[in-house]
Amino acid sequence: MNAVHWLQDLPLSTWMRESSWVMLVLVILHMFGMAFMVGAGSLIAGRALGLARGVEPARFACFVPVMRGGFALTLFSGLLLLAAYPAKALTNPVFYVKLGLLSGVLLLTRLLLLRFDKPGDDTYALPPGSRVVGVGILTMWVGVIACGQLLNHTYAMLLAFAAAGTL
Repeated sequence: MNAVHWLQDLPLSTWMRESSWVMLVLVILHMFGMAFMVGAGSLIAGRALGLARGVEPARFACFVPVMRGGFALTLFSGLLLLAAYPAKALTNPVFYVKLGLLSGVLLLTRLLLLRFDKPGDDTYALPPGSRVVGVGILTMWVGVIACGQLLNHTYAMLLAFAAAGTL
């Protein structure tokens, strides 16, 4: 817990918390980064589900730079949000579920794109099991977004339980 207090007491963290506009900008940047990642990832998952049948699956690799840019923006803004309110995330199990789901969805998307790259007899055919992976990717994205929203609500509940001495 000392690391949480140290991070929370940094001048940068205090400035971000006390600023009238910095947190707003960080949340907006975080949302844009997530939108790029979720949007591009959903397009790739949609192809795995059989949408855009006239486009060969390997062409969906063009969305990887969009996802990388979104990831960079999300990571940058997320680390600053974490520095501003470290206890809000680091003491909340929902934060770790979000990170686990995010890691899983990025890994599944990468594996799906690798499967799309394998040449076959029909360049438009989907590899076996692609639909299941596509459903998994979309489900995990919903989980990541839900966990992000739940962080605010569960933190308030955790504080109330801690104040009541029930945690």
